[in-house]
Amino acid sequence: MCIIGITTSFKTIKVIKEKTSRNYLDAVTFNGGKPLVLTPETVKNGFEGFDFLDGLIITGGFDVDPDLFGQKPHEELSDLDTERDKMEIGLLKHFIETKKPVLGICRGMQIINTLLGGSLEQHIDSDIQHNQEEENSKPTHQVSFVEGSGLEEIFGSKTIAVNSHHHQRIDELGEGLKVEALAPDKTIEAVTHKKFENLIGVQWHPEMMYRDHLEQKKLFEKFLEISRNN
Repeated sequence: MCIIGITTSFKTIKVIKEKTSRNYLDAVTFNGGKPLVLTPETVKNGFEGFDFLDGLIITGGFDVDPDLFGQKPHEELSDLDTERDKMEIGLLKHFIETKKPVLGICRGMQIINTLLGGSLEQHIDSDIQHNQEEENSKPTHQVSFVEGSGLEEIFGSKTIAVNSHHHQRIDELGEGLKVEALAPDKTIEAVTHKKFENLIGVQWHPEMMYRDHLEQKKLFEKFLEISRNN
């Protein structure tokens, strides 16, 4: 059985609807994996105790603390969860060191970028509605994959329709990351790492979409595959 750690916090679960958090667990289970929820409380005695995990999903949630990338808070900054920031950065470092697969979703991709020395634009001003009001699973804009990129191969397409639930985005790209997909307004929608090929980040929420839009399953299928075979 492939065991996948999924990050969250009790603060996130309390504020964000439970069904939103459960989507990550369901997506892993649906694709043959076994999810294990990780919170700041469960990992406080060290990350080495979780070496039995085959992969890690860093999930969506509150804004990343701008202090982590050397900025003062923007006036539109929403709630922070600094204990979760610390946990996810620690887990991410450990998984990179042990060369185990990582999938960052929305905030998760932003945490990856922050750890690797990148920065975030704290509030987006764009003609595209990045923090959609429509139903969570509904796609609201297209993303275009970089020609020859790994995600273009995974999805088997040059473009894909995605949902959007964020008001921050990558500004300066973290060291070693490469852009895999862009929105029409040039928002970075997906990244991988030039050397650590098992590190993937996407800005949209495939865990909310895969039931109604089957092409979104492909990302979880690939992540579970590399986690089993790593």
